[in-house]
Amino acid sequence: MRSSEAGATRDRILEVALELFGRQGYEGTSIRDIAERMELTKAAVYYHFPSKEDLLHALSHSGHEVALE
Repeated sequence: MRSSEAGATRDRILEVALELFGRQGYEGTSIRDIAERMELTKAAVYYHFPSKEDLLHALSHSGHEVALE
């Protein structure tokens, strides 16, 4: 995967995660949910974010606000 493609995929994962966290809550959203929404494997999501906590951390550092339930 080229760097620009990887960056675009990473950004899209963040967008989908933010949407699902907002709708289902952090605890109610799994990596599987995010992967299925994007039509990716869980391994592809884990390639960009080793854990759901890392994904949340990236969201908080990118200026997104996430309301946790």
